[in-house]
Amino acid sequence: MQDRFLIERIEARILDIPTIRPHKLSFGSISRQSPVIVQLWLRNGATGFGEAATIGGPSWNEESPESIHHAITNHLAPSLIGQDGARFEACLSRMDLACKGNAFAKSAVEIALMDAVARSLQLPLWQLLGGKQRDSLPLAWTLASGDIERDLAEAHLRLEQKRHRIFKMKIGARTPEADVAHVSEIARGLQGRATLTVDVNQAWDGATARRFLPQLIDAGVTYFHTDFRNKIEYAPLGRFNGIWWTRMSNVQRARTSGMEGNLNVRFGEQWRWRTSATWMKEARNLTTGRNLIDTPEFSGYSSLDWTPSTVFSSSLSAQYTGKQTGTATTFLKAYTLYDLTAAWNVNEVLTLRGGISNLADKKLYAEGSTDYFVGGRSYFLSMTARF
Repeated sequence: MQDRFLIERIEARILDIPTIRPHKLSFGSISRQSPVIVQLWLRNGATGFGEAATIGGPSWNEESPESIHHAITNHLAPSLIGQDGARFEACLSRMDLACKGNAFAKSAVEIALMDAVARSLQLPLWQLLGGKQRDSLPLAWTLASGDIERDLAEAHLRLEQKRHRIFKMKIGARTPEADVAHVSEIARGLQGRATLTVDVNQAWDGATARRFLPQLIDAGVTYFHTDFRNKIEYAPLGRFNGIWWTRMSNVQRARTSGMEGNLNVRFGEQWRWRTSATWMKEARNLTTGRNLIDTPEFSGYSSLDWTPSTVFSSSLSAQYTGKQTGTATTFLKAYTLYDLTAAWNVNEVLTLRGGISNLADKKLYAEGSTDYFVGGRSYFLSMTARF
């Protein structure tokens, strides 16, 4: 044990910081942030800082500023006092034994510990963690006032200041139709000068997302290229007794690249045809040079939507998935599934949704498998209430 890295003291405190404007989310509006700041001292006099922030407290996450403060003060800090701070994994294990879960609280203590050790070694923390990847990162600015003119004015100001070119919109508090209209107005106001993303804050279910997300996408083509580090993927173990066996495995380096295209066409006021397609040019394990399993080269989605009124809508859709290949054989042939969904807005608060998945009752299974990959036709019914 190195005495100079002994942990002598850990303190946590809650700060109440007002926001520049009310921040409207799907679960309510917030006007202040309450991060928990952790300060950790080593015997050599070095001190480090960490932070845990839950944007909406317990209404957003299972941890709140108060629970984080309690976990650190009463459980995590006592478990680390007198321990060798340079042994990061051992400290994490002690925190896990002292307190189950509480990931936000543990992460704040962990970064404070690493910060203190890095300062002791007179190194930037990024060097202690393995080296610098980039000199800078673009940051997104959140537009969450709920008012179109105010959001646009805020976005244009950040663009003129050359501080931000990515904006994230918080939606989900209103009806999906109102959210789509709001985002569309903001997009038209920015006139392509910035990248616009949306965050529904868990307010939409799968059926709502499938119906309304395409309305946020204009016709166009996008090229994507992503390099992964430590990607969890299926790895084949081999074929035994006529069955292919796989396991979850960590891929150190992987890459996906390809093209995505979208086309949305309206036929009058009630009908809309939405189509998207993806060509996966590359989906490769860069460590072994082999393809990633369960990644089709071609996939597509097409939907015909009928909205005869503001309270009712329906959709007939088709989802095409191309042949999925692994390292040794074809695991699943190409297939198309058809779905029928409908939604009824009973009032401003209540929406009923229902439908049939896999209309054609197509049962699919992977080659050499003993169980269905797609289990046939199913029915669903859901109810969403907004408060």
